[in-house]
Amino acid sequence: MTAVSERGPGGGATPFPATPAATWAAVRPLIGTRVRLEPLRPEHAPDLLEAAQDDEIWAYMPALRPRRREDMDRLIADALADGTAGTRIAFAIVARDSGRAVGSTSYLDLEPVHRRLEIGWTWLARDRWRTAANTEAKRLLLAHAFEVVGAVRVALKTDGRNLRSQQAIARLGARREGVLRRHQRCPDGVWRDTVYFSILEDEWPGVDAGLRRALAQRPPRPPAPVGAALTRSPAGASIGAGPREGAEEAGGAMADVVRAALVQTRWTGERASMVEANVRLARRAAEQGARVLCFQELFSGPYFCQVQDPSYYALTEPVPEGPTVEAMRRLAAELGMVLIVPVYEQEQPGVYYNTAAVIDADGRYCGKYRKHHIPQVRGFWEKFYFRPGNLGYPVFETAVGPIGVYLCYDRHFPEGWRALGLAGARIVFNPSATSRGLSSHLWRLEQPAAAVANEYFVGAINRVGVEPLGDNDFYGGSYFVDPRGQLVGAPASDQDDEVVVRDLDMELLREVRQVWAFYRDRRPDAYDALVAP
Repeated sequence: MTAVSERGPGGGATPFPATPAATWAAVRPLIGTRVRLEPLRPEHAPDLLEAAQDDEIWAYMPALRPRRREDMDRLIADALADGTAGTRIAFAIVARDSGRAVGSTSYLDLEPVHRRLEIGWTWLARDRWRTAANTEAKRLLLAHAFEVVGAVRVALKTDGRNLRSQQAIARLGARREGVLRRHQRCPDGVWRDTVYFSILEDEWPGVDAGLRRALAQRPPRPPAPVGAALTRSPAGASIGAGPREGAEEAGGAMADVVRAALVQTRWTGERASMVEANVRLARRAAEQGARVLCFQELFSGPYFCQVQDPSYYALTEPVPEGPTVEAMRRLAAELGMVLIVPVYEQEQPGVYYNTAAVIDADGRYCGKYRKHHIPQVRGFWEKFYFRPGNLGYPVFETAVGPIGVYLCYDRHFPEGWRALGLAGARIVFNPSATSRGLSSHLWRLEQPAAAVANEYFVGAINRVGVEPLGDNDFYGGSYFVDPRGQLVGAPASDQDDEVVVRDLDMELLREVRQVWAFYRDRRPDAYDALVAP
């Protein structure tokens, strides 16, 4: 869900401030899953200048394209001067996948007595068109205006020649009000007609529901092509002022694709080098454009469950405060990549879990999953080390959409797979340590079957090699499987360290769920016996 940083008492609207410039100058950034809106500052100038270098962005803007640093400095200074006068609150649009400013947007024409304002001066870097960045930026601004500031009317306007922008604003849920003829003179001397739209206070709940649905159907920005440079974020400029204003989410088709990665490694002999080997492969995945990556089960150490030895309790650490998760949070923020990090967790002395921490692309700790089903067979003496999980089957909202985690032996139990699907997971990762003689046949069957039955993507990860603690032969073979049960590309090697990077087309989820309506046709009223002791 998109988060708004401030709300009134009880989460509702608060009165419109009597002095908007002073009150809004102190507003914290508005945070979404794709973008955050930061009050515009001179420090945003370098990123914004880079983002602005496309003539088409400025075709309908009330300013000329800034070609030099001093041009951008002047635009920012003008916006801040308007802020001092109380007529404008300017934001930089910062992309959370890169941490850089990619455009700008503003509140304009603040009228506290009449509790109305305008959203405008919106523009975005060309590579952010046809992503969900503008939709989320608009939703953040609208939610803050109606729910925090207490506005009763928000206006949006665009150049009468800009048909794409008009269509995009209408798709936001705004109502077209009319045209002001020869309303404004453009920098090229042309007099423009201005088309006005508005959203009223009592219309906002319906508009908000529509925007939330649109955002839920479209994940954060898909990865850049392999080898392409990431661009940075903050963006702002008037709604309808740019030629594709709003078009990046509503104006055209966007590939709903998540580039995802799996890492399989063999035990290096000591923890520091094991972590280094995994980090090296994670960086390789990031270079290929991966936006989410899962490591193998208990990734930072050996699979010590081949023996029953209390000395391995020393490998435990708290989650998220432990050193491994803290290091991976820094790595996630650096790479702009969601990470699933399986570790040996200590809740308190003597209470240990087989756990996977989930870290968002900005380094935020999303939460953790604790393995529910604990085996106790030769070579897998896990009950000696782990308590059964007690946190349910959480689905984590991340920069690539909702994801779930199921750990190794869990995969033999269909109930958890289904719980993750019911909670909205689009990708479920199953980090494992599984041995060739015991389960290699099942490895090729179970995850594809789970993907089909629950209509989502599954990432299956296994370590590789024979380790000194036993004769388990971990056979790698990590792979992604789609909701039709088909592998997405070839599986990884059965012997070597490898990073698997694949594009997962989320449109396939919608296609499959329309054909095979398993969630519609399930009968929970008839399943009582399944949960009987």
